[in-house]
Amino acid sequence: MRIDANVSVRHSGDALGTRCEIKNLNSLRSLVRAIDFEAARQVELLEGGATVRQETRHWDENLGATSTMRVKEEADDYRYFREPDLVDLVPDQAWQDRVRDALKPMPAERRAVLTQRLQDPAPALLDALEVVIDLGLDPYVIAALDAAVAPDLALARAANEIASDPRTRGELEHRVLRGDVEYGAERCAVRDPGQDGARGDTRERGRAGVDRPEQGIRATRLGCVGRVVAQLIEENPDEWSRYSAGDEKLPSSSSDR
Repeated sequence: MRIDANVSVRHSGDALGTRCEIKNLNSLRSLVRAIDFEAARQVELLEGGATVRQETRHWDENLGATSTMRVKEEADDYRYFREPDLVDLVPDQAWQDRVRDALKPMPAERRAVLTQRLQDPAPALLDALEVVIDLGLDPYVIAALDAAVAPDLALARAANEIASDPRTRGELEHRVLRGDVEYGAERCAVRDPGQDGARGDTRERGRAGVDRPEQGIRATRLGCVGRVVAQLIEENPDEWSRYSAGDEKLPSSSSDR
């Protein structure tokens, strides 16, 4: 941690005093000690009839005192000058308006719009809202709200399910948000394209449970797991026979066989 402190003193009601900057303080304790010392030093100078010189000062932790580091504090001291090859740029209002109109909405604006559409989301959903804004998923949530999906369900699905699996983007993503399919069935369709592809297969396997989402999700996820297990048994009949007979020490991969 590095902290810089600017210190000046004045009588109440007077104009601001001359500033001194203390560089590279590395703890809050040092910050407090350095400010106290520098303020007392400047008060002593002023009360003795001297003036405070604007400068950058160094803090010595062992001595508990500041000392002069450099006195170049004004632009003239650094010999700043204009770059001769750069001309003045003064964009007219029409150019500024074109650029402004071409900009996409800023995150703060998108957050405000989504918060309003979600009707003041519960504190537990605020993290999900931030995920949706950061990943640019708010258009999907708004599309789901337009399709009368419950706000908390639309937000949770976008922040958890869609954000965690980029393969669901596209038409299937909209169907999940709208409630046309349950996420478990949609997930099976994406990972099991061997039958009719995601479109027909998902609608066929995932419609059940739309009216009661918690049952539909649970049932379709179990169905997905069941198909995977059945496929593994079919592909490994010998291992399945041994396991059924009580042999639990089956090889973990083909390299172990």
